[in-house]
Amino acid sequence: MHERAEGTGTIRRALTSLTRRTILYLPLVLLLFHPPAVAQPDTVLPYAGYSREHITPLRQGIATGIVGVVGVGMVADAYFTWWKDAERPFSFYSDHWFGGAFRGLDKVGHMYGTYLEFKGMREVMLWGGYSPEASYWWPAGIAIFHALEIELGDAFTPYGFDPQDLLFGLLGVGYGMLQTHYPYLANFNLKVSFWPGSGVTTPANFTSDYDAMTVWLTANMHNVLPGAVGEHWPEWLQVGVGYGIGWGSTRREFAIGLDLNLEGFSTSNDHVLVVERVFNTLHYPAPALKLTEGKGPLWYGLHLK
Repeated sequence: MHERAEGTGTIRRALTSLTRRTILYLPLVLLLFHPPAVAQPDTVLPYAGYSREHITPLRQGIATGIVGVVGVGMVADAYFTWWKDAERPFSFYSDHWFGGAFRGLDKVGHMYGTYLEFKGMREVMLWGGYSPEASYWWPAGIAIFHALEIELGDAFTPYGFDPQDLLFGLLGVGYGMLQTHYPYLANFNLKVSFWPGSGVTTPANFTSDYDAMTVWLTANMHNVLPGAVGEHWPEWLQVGVGYGIGWGSTRREFAIGLDLNLEGFSTSNDHVLVVERVFNTLHYPAPALKLTEGKGPLWYGLHLK
């Protein structure tokens, strides 16, 4: 009986290791053996604000490298940080939506993460000369895969497979996809601000310092407000509402404040435009009013986190 138990444990550990390695290497295999089609330079047309002139193999290579490094690097980081030594059997976990230890900010973080991944990769691929279709479906597929692989990897650790986390991850990439079909939704974007109380560290520990994070939904008032009011509202200045936690993850925090819209600064340069759009997924320090659960309101001249 003892030998049989040891044999069963060995098989289970082998299957767990195989699953983790499959999760790690699958994106790399897909990128190597079925890369997205690259349009020929003479067939690349302007799209989504990019002039897409002078597309060169170097520019396409840079775009491909960025997408590949981010796609594979995120899985590798999760593997070596969280899953490498895990040998638990597959398990599920739930922390009751917004009633868990992190008051749901981890859920919102999953949503922002896949949204950022889709949007950032799409902009880089469009800049690099990929077709609109490839620049849509590849980022969507990679982001959806990451939403799923995070939970599959966690399933063999004490964290467990959390269907709620998966749902929010799918909502994030889904919203990014909807924005490409319904331009009006592009006026409402997800952003994040992060500023740990102990100062900036390298690497930043986003997944364990939730007190340092606020996830924002921003609105482009220049386009949203009607008539002359919207016309006179500066396009680079937005309004945002944010959600975070504080006091050792024991209290919810809500914020309303101003937001810098980098895309409000017009440019005809593709290189500048892709930088503006990728880094416009961050919320930069700006005036804000914060409401903390069980505390009075606080006004910040520059809200950092």
